[in-house]
Amino acid sequence: MSKTSLHTRRIVISALFLAIALVLRTFARVDIPIFGESGMRISFHGIFSIMPSILFGPVYGAMVSGLTDMMGHFISPTGAWLPQLTVVAAAGGFIRGWLWIGLKKRGTKTLRTVLVCVGVVSVLTGGYHLYALNRDGITRDFYENIEEKVCFAGLPEGASRPLPDGSFCWEVDTVRTEHTDANGNVFYRVYETIYVGRIVNEQWGLSGLRVIVERYNDEGRFTRSVDVNASHVSTAGLRWISRMAVTRSFGTVGQTGVLGEFITLTTWTMIGVGGFVLLLLLLDIAVRKALKKYEPLPHTLALVLAMMIPAILVSTHNTWVMRQTILTSWQVLPFVVVWLPRVVQSVATTTINVFFVTMLIGLCEKQPHIKNLLRK
Repeated sequence: MSKTSLHTRRIVISALFLAIALVLRTFARVDIPIFGESGMRISFHGIFSIMPSILFGPVYGAMVSGLTDMMGHFISPTGAWLPQLTVVAAAGGFIRGWLWIGLKKRGTKTLRTVLVCVGVVSVLTGGYHLYALNRDGITRDFYENIEEKVCFAGLPEGASRPLPDGSFCWEVDTVRTEHTDANGNVFYRVYETIYVGRIVNEQWGLSGLRVIVERYNDEGRFTRSVDVNASHVSTAGLRWISRMAVTRSFGTVGQTGVLGEFITLTTWTMIGVGGFVLLLLLLDIAVRKALKKYEPLPHTLALVLAMMIPAILVSTHNTWVMRQTILTSWQVLPFVVVWLPRVVQSVATTTINVFFVTMLIGLCEKQPHIKNLLRK
């Protein structure tokens, strides 16, 4: 079979999958509102838009996924068309095909071993971090339970930094310098007020100085930041992860929020990632058990990974874009609040898609005319 004939047949079959996907996307879907916006859609058209990337490779997957998103929008529009979503959908199809080609060459035992190691290590690491932070008293309300004194005693002549012993704190007088440019025009450079606060937490052994700088420019814009070079904190006696949490959040204005994000990232996020990886292993076992009568079965674990990873990446990106553009009401909510239900829906839908795609692959491999078109 010539290359031209091969590509032509692949394009024809891909177009068939595209047509089925568009019909399902248009007439067999359920739109679910999230926080007052139509931000989540349940549809299984992905079963057919996924097939070209698995059967014929990443290029065909990118074309069909991108066209499904773009044509599906114009056939049944639900708002403004965002080209970046179409580009990311195409990228997801490409990544899916690329991952499938690479992962199916790896043995099932090898992939399972790697996933077990990653999952167990992530869960244990997150669990230890949670234990260590709680034992050291590093919780979300940590900074609300410490003493912070901000004194306005006047800055001693020539002093510009806190004294090393941290015995007192002060306010630098507001400074605004006047300058004249080459044309004789008068302008003002940034002027600032510096507050130096001594922070002490005897219960957990935290002590130090935090220097807060408030600046106003000539246009009246206001900023508030922490002078990291002048600020310092002692965390002797804390565990490694606790010292890192305090050190990274101490030199910020929103200390409580930054500390909370750090705690979540190093504990529950790691536990969640590890648990999700182990869940993928269970999904692989369930797929093989449910479809054992369909022979030959593809490398199901590779298929699970190749389908799940792009689905999560695309869902995450689309949530961020929609939040920043057409669904601006979501901006009052933390990103994770609107992201979590969408990614859960994406994972659940992809799980169902895996079953059907596995069956379709098996059926295609039994058809001699289609089997000759598959990418090896």
